[in-house]
Amino acid sequence: MREHFLRGLRERDPITGLNDHPQVRRVHRMILDAPSLVARMERFKAGAERALTQALRETADIPELTARLAAVQIVAVHWALAQDNAERLAHGEPADERYAGAVADAEHAFALLENGLRHLT
Repeated sequence: MREHFLRGLRERDPITGLNDHPQVRRVHRMILDAPSLVARMERFKAGAERALTQALRETADIPELTARLAAVQIVAVHWALAQDNAERLAHGEPADERYAGAVADAEHAFALLENGLRHLT
């Protein structure tokens, strides 16, 4: 998941929030300005959690609760990172200038997922 997100940042995949193409920014703004689209994004997020839960159960052979808790955390981290990137770009920071910070934030977030929250630094 970490490498997938980092590759998305390098490629400026809109799903990472690190794409400042004018059309992508307009779509993002349109979504945030329409409550029905925000609600749809929440349903999309819930669907991603369900799909990842199933994938974890199938590939890692772990109990339902463990898979669901892991999926919720992974999706939430991805979502938070993308939202932070998109907000920074919405306030004028160019994607190329944001890239190093976005990578550092992603590395930090995925390290927390990997190592737990006992050492919050």
